[in-house]
Amino acid sequence: MPKHRPRRKSTRSVRRAAAALAGGALVVLPTLTTGLPTPVVVADAGNGGVLPDRAAPAQQPNVVMPPIAVDGSLPQPPLPEPLVVPGGRAGSAGISGPLGIPASMLKAYKNAADILAKEQPNCHLDWALIASIGRIESNHARGGYVNANGDTLEPILGPVLNGAGAFAAIPDTDGGKYDGDPVWDRAVGPTQFIPSTWRGYASDGNGDGVSNPNNIYDEALATARYLCSGGLDLSTDSGQRVAVRRYNNSQSYVDTVLAWAAAYRAGVSQLPDSQVPIGAPDAPDAAAAGA
Repeated sequence: MPKHRPRRKSTRSVRRAAAALAGGALVVLPTLTTGLPTPVVVADAGNGGVLPDRAAPAQQPNVVMPPIAVDGSLPQPPLPEPLVVPGGRAGSAGISGPLGIPASMLKAYKNAADILAKEQPNCHLDWALIASIGRIESNHARGGYVNANGDTLEPILGPVLNGAGAFAAIPDTDGGKYDGDPVWDRAVGPTQFIPSTWRGYASDGNGDGVSNPNNIYDEALATARYLCSGGLDLSTDSGQRVAVRRYNNSQSYVDTVLAWAAAYRAGVSQLPDSQVPIGAPDAPDAAAAGA
């Protein structure tokens, strides 16, 4: 008897099966992400450049976002504050309203920007961006409550970084030298550096031979160096947004910093340094982190 040959599938059936398999592969194949770093989401040009939290603009490639902010907070949006024009309702910074800046702080911000202009001329950092961070993190060192050398007259400390709330758990890294806590780290100074980050950006802004995060000149310069690190160009809005996001990975934090910076560039009132600490709670960065 003649052998029966296997029935051949029609060309149309084969094509249908291949199409079904190809389409199903997109659905059923698992995505392997275990052990891989979280990718950085770039801006969508069709979305007007609006960035969700933890996103980075595409204009600055190869920028890695730190897992925590300079002050130890986790990526979480702050509570933005409304801007008040000079001459408006008196605010925490004095009778001229929140756009006033104490004299010593203004000098420290401009000094830091001048030094960076010589160190990294391609960064194009201006004093207003540093001042904006100083305003949000500590209300300009609690209203300029500093001595003639720029040292804060009392410590400005963030929350204990034991993992509670919106903050990371960071065991002590400085033996309590800067934050007075030998168990857990705390953010220190007018722009709130945690000790481990301070080690990488410790600066001597007033030329006294000491790098002290409790000194406004030293920490303002450290902030400037941090913002400019990685070869960023801050002459553009996108460059500033990348730099500030690296300082605190939150879209609303970035928006708030840039809003204050723009307001400062439009004009500020120089205030006398305060004789008492004003306008800042014990944990000024807690409000900024939305805790």
